[in-house]
Amino acid sequence: MMNACFSDCVEALLAGKVICETSEEGLYRYLRSEASRTEVNGFLYRLERILLVTNDQAGYYCGYVHPEQFRPKIRRQFEVVASEFDGLVQWLRWARSATNADRPLMARDTIRESDLLAAIEDSPVLQTQLLDVAHKLKPGRAQGDPKQKLRAVLEYLADNDYLKCLSGASSVYVATAKWSLLYEQLEFVRQFEGIQQDAGQDEGRGNQGELF
Repeated sequence: MMNACFSDCVEALLAGKVICETSEEGLYRYLRSEASRTEVNGFLYRLERILLVTNDQAGYYCGYVHPEQFRPKIRRQFEVVASEFDGLVQWLRWARSATNADRPLMARDTIRESDLLAAIEDSPVLQTQLLDVAHKLKPGRAQGDPKQKLRAVLEYLADNDYLKCLSGASSVYVATAKWSLLYEQLEFVRQFEGIQQDAGQDEGRGNQGELF
């Protein structure tokens, strides 16, 4: 019988998932084994795919062995991701301001809805910025007050695997390695499509700091 972890890993990777300690702890631990990675990669290679890992080693995902042969398909996939870039980047900047963080959000970081609510209660600027974020991340458009807007945005991020909710009651979320992959995609766009990096942001912290 095919190993269940092997089968689940392959299915998740081919579906475009980023496997990390937060999103799929069991599968992540499975892929931490060199023997497991070799087994998965051997199978993927027969499909012209390859197992890749994010630069920060936080998440595994699937790429193409010969990207030039799949350029139209890759472009379509990238266009889907790129349609979210603006809203995601604005949310990252907003969250960084709301939490007074000294660096961008990274895999395994914790986000507490209560902390974000406390930050916006007495800040009209953050409330206005949140409205803009919710407008760009379409699920937040129809909601009413800032609390509802924030909840809609957090649920959107969880539904799209950027966050994982640890407790529905206290609304504590943990960031997944899908952010790590997003930063790499944004850096690619910045380098090859002319996106200008923000000045004075976290020199020496690498691509994530430069972008946010």
